[in-house]
Amino acid sequence: MEMEIDDTHEECAWDLCPKEILIKIFKHLEPKDLLTCMHVSNMWRTIAEYCGQTFDTWSLLVKNHMHNRGTTFRQKSLLSNRNLYLNSRMWCCVDKAKVKLKHVYNLKDVLKIHVYKGSLIVVCKHSVKYFNLEDGQIINEIKEECLDYQETDFLVAKITLHEGNKQISLFSKRHKTYECSRFKIYAIQDNKCIVINSRICAIYYECQHKCFKKRVFGRYYSDSKLLTAMFVYMDDMYLFVRNGNVFRYEHGDSHFKKFCTLQVPDPEEKLVQYPPEVFMTMFHKCSVVYGVQNKEKEGLTKTLDHMTLLYADVNCALEHGDVLLLGFKDGKVGIVNVKKFWSSGDVSLDFEFYVQDMIQGQDVEPITNLEVYEDENCHHVFVSTSSNLYQFLIYQPDYNKVML
Repeated sequence: MEMEIDDTHEECAWDLCPKEILIKIFKHLEPKDLLTCMHVSNMWRTIAEYCGQTFDTWSLLVKNHMHNRGTTFRQKSLLSNRNLYLNSRMWCCVDKAKVKLKHVYNLKDVLKIHVYKGSLIVVCKHSVKYFNLEDGQIINEIKEECLDYQETDFLVAKITLHEGNKQISLFSKRHKTYECSRFKIYAIQDNKCIVINSRICAIYYECQHKCFKKRVFGRYYSDSKLLTAMFVYMDDMYLFVRNGNVFRYEHGDSHFKKFCTLQVPDPEEKLVQYPPEVFMTMFHKCSVVYGVQNKEKEGLTKTLDHMTLLYADVNCALEHGDVLLLGFKDGKVGIVNVKKFWSSGDVSLDFEFYVQDMIQGQDVEPITNLEVYEDENCHHVFVSTSSNLYQFLIYQPDYNKVML
């Protein structure tokens, strides 16, 4: 890789240092220290970029310094490790961003939306549609009724309703085999799928070279009717119960053990009249966001490693790296940086916009799904309502000033 140094800047003393010496110094720096060097001058930025690419620093930053090893970002983008990491940092400056409408998909009754690499997967009532994210054109359609449909680099997961029970079918991309299981809740990450079945056993499916490796590795012994969500963070697994109890499975154990109790809204208050997963989402290890009925009940309770967030009229939520995207019943989309909860306890939104303000003649409708695609120097946010699916572009008008 050859370096072309932009010297159209005010000279500083360090710029007189030969670049060969700076390279020898920079290659011994920790990845985050190398990133700091990018802010000194154009010359240092160029040399730091060169070292980052030559010595594989960017992949280390993604693996060691991005939330959950950058898992969600890798699945929702075609970007290089460098641009993935820089995009993750852009979310920290979302309060300075702008938003504009990019595309309207003209789809009703959207059940779920997912992004896989350069494709948007839309689960509708009677089919699953794949769209090209470059031009918004449909590239594939599967005529089948599904509750959900997800894809990773290793497998495809299809959720259907069979004889009144939810059923998950896993298809391996490597060896064209599949597994099928009834379940209560499930989680998918890279080459793994974990399901909690009707007997409240945790079953682990791992897509290996020749087949799926299947094993029962834990049991949950509390009230199964209150079991609400499962969350996988790094190598740990958490189960959330409606009464606020969180159970964690550790490698080698025979069952889930109680980890903590989150402060949840009054059980007597009927928060939801729809499925609980729409209004409650786990994030950041074993924290949870709830929808409450009025603004006076909004707030945050936290300990050293978990928290409970309460937002009025939130209808759906999506964790993406260090930010939480929230969809509200009044058509508002809000974005908040999770890190600030730990430092300040402030639950105000860092960025927000209303769908009806972006589209002329659009009625106020609740947000039902949110999804993100990472593009170079910008983020695509997909928002569904009961009547349509929209694609918005979130960007920094002065990218270099904000980022560097």
